Amino acid sequence: MERAFSPRFYFVLLSWGAAPGWDGMGLWPARHTPQPTVADEIQTHSAPIIQRCYSRFLLENGNPDDREYEDDADQIREVLIHKSYLSPKDIEICAAFDLAANGEFEMHLELIGIESLHKTLQGLYANA
Repeated sequence: MERAFSPRFYFVLLSWGAAPGWDGMGLWPARHTPQPTVADEIQTHSAPIIQRCYSRFLLENGNPDDREYEDDADQIREVLIHKSYLSPKDIEICAAFDLAANGEFEMHLELIGIESLHKTLQGLYANA
């Protein structure tokens, strides 16, 4: 005597693939197309804000003598990332920030410290 829900019968139903509503019936698309999520939309619109905050961080923390942590990596981790609650996507935006395109860094007195912070961020979080 065979069981009503035998594994063989269950497998046949799963592998059949012609259940109503799939593919040809219009209830679900034949191919899955990735849809942008709400988080993606927020990230897109928040990129300029993150860049401005990162720019301000660089300007305020360019001098190692005037900041909380002397080491660049510690300053980035504690002050930029932890205090600002940056996500890995936010860190990617900061790492892609172009210092040369931003005119306010050209003649800044702490340009060397600013470049050092930025290069440290890029080196530490390149795969964030």
